Amino acid sequence: LDRYNKLKDLGEAFNAKLSLDEIYELTIDKAYGIIGKTDEAKLFLVTEDARDLVFHSCKSKQITASPSKKSDIFDKWVFNKRQPLQISDITCDFRFDYKQNKEKPQFNSLIAVPLIIQRRIIGILRLDSKEKNAYAADDLRLLDFISDLSSAAINNARLYIKTEELAITDSLTGLYVHRYFKERLTEEFNLCRNEKSKLSILMLDIDHFKDYNDKYGHAAGDKVLKGITDIMRGNTAETDILARYGGEEFVVLFPGEGKGKAKSIAENI
Repeated sequence: LDRYNKLKDLGEAFNAKLSLDEIYELTIDKAYGIIGKTDEAKLFLVTEDARDLVFHSCKSKQITASPSKKSDIFDKWVFNKRQPLQISDITCDFRFDYKQNKEKPQFNSLIAVPLIIQRRIIGILRLDSKEKNAYAADDLRLLDFISDLSSAAINNARLYIKTEELAITDSLTGLYVHRYFKERLTEEFNLCRNEKSKLSILMLDIDHFKDYNDKYGHAAGDKVLKGITDIMRGNTAETDILARYGGEEFVVLFPGEGKGKAKSIAENI
């Protein structure tokens, strides 16, 4: 009962997190701590193409131990089936030939659950024990609850990040919007003044863009704007700050750069 009471506190803890890394850390830490009986807890995340698993983090009893960062047949089973898995003894489970693992297993029993958002698997949470029959069915249910709480928190964090990105970037070009650029300009100007460093700014617009837009249509105009954006990105550094200032107006801020460098980049563009 005490372990299930901890789920309430865990839910509140997840709700207080908006950083994905903090949520991942909390997930593995609490799964390891609440369920117990565990020698090693692992978190795998699904790759962007949704075809494979990549190791994210681990918590182990042995601090000096080096965890295996490769997914094995058990992880892949959970990934493909999208179902929880409990194994009491890996040498006796008819579903798996544990000898397929290239590395000799350092565990004898495990429980693992998928992390799922809107029917899409995003990761796997797994606990291993060197003891046989270490986990009961109730442990698997508890891990599944933790997975549900974590998945909901991850989804909220991703939505928050997306909302933040949409609020500061132009939907067509992906460049910063006018409002956000003005905030960054103020920050960089104050930094430049305090540190007595250089700061340059470049403004440009597209000649006859309205005529082109009227003649060929907005879809063609959008392609021009995206093309100009690609050219700007190809001629600037990651530290430079690019923004769409208006309809066909663009601006670039060069922190730490003088007039000569800005003029050279302007000519290249």
